[in-house]
Amino acid sequence: MTRLCFLPALCASIAYAADTSVVSLFPSDTLTVSDPSQKTGIRVNLPLPDCSIEPSTCAEISAINQLDGFNINPRIAVTFSGPVNTDSLRAGIFFVAPSGDQIAINQVIYDPGTFTVYAKPDNVLAEDTTYSLNVSNSVLDAAGDPVGPASTTFTTLSATAWMAGARADLMNIDPAVAPTGSVNTYRLSDIRSGVWHRQTHAEPSVFQDVALPIAILQGVDRIAFASYQSPNYLNASQTIDAVPSGSDPGTGNGSNQIYFHALLPATPKPDAGYPVVIYGHGLSDSRFGGPSAVASVMASAGFAVVAINAVGHGYGVDSTVQLTLNDGSMVEIPAPGRTPPDSFGTITPPLGCIVLNGGAGLRDCLRQTTLDIMQLVRAIQSGMDLDGDGAVDLDPTRIYYVGQSLGSLYGTLLNAMEPNISAAALNVGGGSQVDITRWSPSFHSAAVLSLAIRQPSLLNAGLNYNENYVLRDQPVVVNDVAGAIPIQNYFERVEWIGMIGDPLGYAAYLAAPKNVLFLFGIGDRTVPNPTESALVRAAGMQQSTWVYRHDLARMDHPELAADPHTYLTNVLGSPAAVAIAIATQTQIAGFFASGGTMIPDPNSAGLMYFEIPATLPEILNFQ
Repeated sequence: MTRLCFLPALCASIAYAADTSVVSLFPSDTLTVSDPSQKTGIRVNLPLPDCSIEPSTCAEISAINQLDGFNINPRIAVTFSGPVNTDSLRAGIFFVAPSGDQIAINQVIYDPGTFTVYAKPDNVLAEDTTYSLNVSNSVLDAAGDPVGPASTTFTTLSATAWMAGARADLMNIDPAVAPTGSVNTYRLSDIRSGVWHRQTHAEPSVFQDVALPIAILQGVDRIAFASYQSPNYLNASQTIDAVPSGSDPGTGNGSNQIYFHALLPATPKPDAGYPVVIYGHGLSDSRFGGPSAVASVMASAGFAVVAINAVGHGYGVDSTVQLTLNDGSMVEIPAPGRTPPDSFGTITPPLGCIVLNGGAGLRDCLRQTTLDIMQLVRAIQSGMDLDGDGAVDLDPTRIYYVGQSLGSLYGTLLNAMEPNISAAALNVGGGSQVDITRWSPSFHSAAVLSLAIRQPSLLNAGLNYNENYVLRDQPVVVNDVAGAIPIQNYFERVEWIGMIGDPLGYAAYLAAPKNVLFLFGIGDRTVPNPTESALVRAAGMQQSTWVYRHDLARMDHPELAADPHTYLTNVLGSPAAVAIAIATQTQIAGFFASGGTMIPDPNSAGLMYFEIPATLPEILNFQ
């Protein structure tokens, strides 16, 4: 008999003769078809369920069937004909790479109802590579007798192929940098006040005025507003149409005018222009938030700060910046956002950048934003004269990147694929996108909603859910929760669909000569520590990782918030929070000043809350 494993009727059948033996293994290339248009030469071909009964699963598998291989962080399913000894599973099931190296399994779950073992690889696999999945004689049945052996081969998808092709196509699109407004550069000393006149509703238009944080921009002399052209690959659904991984993505569906601003320091401008820090903001933030919070420290070190809105952010297209000058005059500068209205006309970031929107929403938000910043790099390299005085303002050879949270997610894609950024600091980033959602209290409601709106719903605990999942390096979980396995399998499908735009799919390409500084806080409740560790581990960069010991800081300063997620940008918090933010920003500025060759010790500021972790944290550490 063949039992169900990862998805209905999806596993390769294995013949057996012993009392307990292997019935099926997943993943397997038996579930693919030949496709010369794909980089791997194959395409996934999973059977569909009855789409009238399981329309959501049908849609998810249809999306998977456009991919050229299996997840690079695959959830395996090994089904047996009878009960097995769970203590024998870790030693007896493993992957083998083309090099012959064995890769252990982790996060092991055993479902006694179907005699199926589920697990993840101990480390993220390489893209477009064929591995074997093996069950050895070390796996024992309930009587202590060997079950194996059995094996199958499978090929991982090409995670970076589309992005590499789209970046190459940027050469065919002129950035066409243009100033925004008849006067686009203003000295901060000439500005009495400023507001962000952001559009919060369409048809009819409704606006909300929010004061710009001009007062915190110490050491910043001028602000310049401009725009450039970047190819648009998003369709009306805010997703990117699938193309075979072996084909050219082309130049998109026309182009977008991307608006940005630059905060220029008061320090004398070098002959080649100011070295520039591109800042990637977080979820629901904007180019006017996080970038302003770090600008003073960067300016004091001689860096200009440049920022755009990520896809789905910045509010409506009719948003503006309104500046009141010292002479009493008011100027209005276009500042179109990138947030589409919902069906009621409401405009609330981050619409169009949703984590569990069938796996494609956040994936394509990250990919499009990454390309937009790649085009910004090209614009800077072309020689930016922001104030029209005939001199270049930004040094085209000294470009750096800071990403915070979501900005570290698309920042991973960016820095893996863009060699013209000299060094990067990735703060509180993690992976996979699905694991961030499943472990974070901040995104629990989004996960509940995604399970509730599926047809059929997968909620198994009233209006909530219990997936009975497991963190790394924990004992094998024997599932006893009804409905947990379908939820786990749903999250796996979403992760698989999203992997071509997931930080874990790109992290391996952050290696030298790119210098990357990873930063995160112990007990992060928004991007939990195990996901931050997963990103560092996939990049192989633990030695360039610094953690902020928020647990120790709260012992000394109990007024600090429980969630350290915004510790980089919390310049308006308590004195302790401000000191922690400034110490972290100063470390980043020193790292960039060295060209990414030296990481300063932030404890030199007198705060003993920072360290290079001896081991990466694999538990949640919530305060």
